[in-house]
Amino acid sequence: MIPTLDMAKLVASRGIKATIITTPLNESVFSKAIQRNKHSGFEIDIHLIKFRAVENGLPEESMMQEPLEQLIQECRPNCLVSDLFFLWTIDTAAKFNIPRLAIHGTSFFALCVSESIRLHKPFKNVSSDSDTFVVPNLPHQIKESGLKGYGIIFNSFYELEQDYVEHYTKVLGRKSWAIGPSFVVEDKTESRKKSSIDKHDCMKWLDSKKSSSIVYICFRSIANFTASQMCELAMGIEDSGQDFIWVVRTDNEDWLTEGFEERIKEKGLIIRGWAPQVLILDHKAIGAFVTHCGWNSTLEGISAVLPMVTWPVFAEQFFNEKLVTEVLRTGVGVGSVKWQKTCSV
Repeated sequence: MIPTLDMAKLVASRGIKATIITTPLNESVFSKAIQRNKHSGFEIDIHLIKFRAVENGLPEESMMQEPLEQLIQECRPNCLVSDLFFLWTIDTAAKFNIPRLAIHGTSFFALCVSESIRLHKPFKNVSSDSDTFVVPNLPHQIKESGLKGYGIIFNSFYELEQDYVEHYTKVLGRKSWAIGPSFVVEDKTESRKKSSIDKHDCMKWLDSKKSSSIVYICFRSIANFTASQMCELAMGIEDSGQDFIWVVRTDNEDWLTEGFEERIKEKGLIIRGWAPQVLILDHKAIGAFVTHCGWNSTLEGISAVLPMVTWPVFAEQFFNEKLVTEVLRTGVGVGSVKWQKTCSV
């Protein structure tokens, strides 16, 4: 949802009307930012789709196509941009004779790696889950969603993945637009969600520190770590004597040992919940970024020209780690090798 909002703002900044279609549950994520941008002269609207799912015994994320098509019938847009996984929007766009562009939430590199693994299955000859294997024919093909649609929008930029952009567009002949990093159009002084710390207090704390002296640690909201892992990380940070900012989830604080915050109060800042990450990473006091390698965080770290310590958990985060540590060579991994919702090293 973060790059979706940023892309809408980017489109609107070029004088084109943008409409975000979402659910009542997610309205709060977008509404405040949209109102703020309207005051800046950007034309962004929001339309809500109420799913008729519960009455049909389905989860609320189901049955999206019919209400979306009713909305398109009323609004008559010139283009439909949808998540890569919404394959059904290809048929919807064709029905109304408009192009459908897919939003891909990761890099050209990760897409090429995942598709090569899916198509060639190079893992078939390994003897155990811990064995390594070579991924062949990179870059390679893409899924049906990109083949049948009008093209794919990537939140990336040419200079970052030049070889993969060239192969994707010229060798494979696929349409794509690398329009990132999309967050550069945001107002960095505004955070999207409520934080346990006022951004001005956070900046004041950073201003008191030396240049490149702070390690910023954030695994965002989806990655799950065990209490023992967090305890070990806390002990390591404390023993290192390194100044740091650590963003922690409000639903996972059992690992916080008694007296930890008091002992580190002069050297560390713990932020609960949401943090103004782009603003923090851009500060001169930040010297390194410990990340789970979600693409939003990876791109923000790269754009802030920061070395990264990578701790991927699942999905394409392991591919993003390879991009950082082996292709760009701007980071080092902690040794995470197993894909699971609760990660282990």
